Amino acid sequence: METIKIVEPHRKVSRPVTLADRERVEHDGKEMRAFMLSKYAGVGMAHPQIDDIDPLAFFITLEESNRIILNPRIVTRSGVMTQSKEGCMSFDGRDHVWHDRHVSVTVEYELFKGNTIIKKRKVVNGFLAVVYQHEIDHLNGIYCYD
Repeated sequence: METIKIVEPHRKVSRPVTLADRERVEHDGKEMRAFMLSKYAGVGMAHPQIDDIDPLAFFITLEESNRIILNPRIVTRSGVMTQSKEGCMSFDGRDHVWHDRHVSVTVEYELFKGNTIIKKRKVVNGFLAVVYQHEIDHLNGIYCYD
């Protein structure tokens, strides 16, 4: 097994997305989606995976392909846990690991709508809940291999 070295800037906590970031977020979101579809069988990707200098707090998922989820945070977690077998595009070629995840989470997040940012809240269950937890971890400088 190869030794993985994490570059320290990848451990940065992402800064919040503002309306001033919209053009960059939309551009990077398209690039991230294309990268996931062409190179990997990934289901989600967080901005810090492509920018270790100025990571922004957003991610995309293929499960919700038309959304760029901005400034997400988990506000409640179910008491029920599941074992999730996870990998990460940041560690190409590394074996997947088992990870404890909540079966359901309530998430607050934001979306661009016209020239504004709107707040949303929703309950996410099952596989998509695992994806949200994994990607939100990235925004906080945490990896599934930690």
